[in-house]
Amino acid sequence: MMTTVDELMVRLFHPPKILVVQDCAAPVEALLHRNYDCQVDVTTDGNEAARMLAAEKYDLVLIDLVLLNGTSELVLAAARKYRPEVPVVATKVNESNLDQLVEDAGTLTLLSTPVTLNAIERLFRVFKIKAKTREIAAYCTDLTRSSADSPAIAQAG
Repeated sequence: MMTTVDELMVRLFHPPKILVVQDCAAPVEALLHRNYDCQVDVTTDGNEAARMLAAEKYDLVLIDLVLLNGTSELVLAAARKYRPEVPVVATKVNESNLDQLVEDAGTLTLLSTPVTLNAIERLFRVFKIKAKTREIAAYCTDLTRSSADSPAIAQAG
């Protein structure tokens, strides 16, 4: 069986998949899309996020612990049940009832708001999430386009 360079690139460098569960996710989503080659799923509803966690594999979950509809506990329970290996990072840490929310959530990484590019980079390093910057992704795309006319590469084994 033969594999093209494009197929190898997808296998080697699949973009990380991130679930953002926040009432106002647009700034975080824009920050991720503007700087990284990653897939970002967004929801404002904890029930929907729980269903998404049950159905999909994520590399990282960013959750607002104080969702307007009060369903953040559902998301945390779903993450523990369906995806215990996935890091869950809580934002909006300036709320007065944060101590109780964190105690209810169990082990959780906290991230102050607003979320910055430096904070995202630290999260990717700490949790070993391999995300290409937009510049590297564009370079890889250019490489695969220029090699489109080259012969297929034999797949090992």
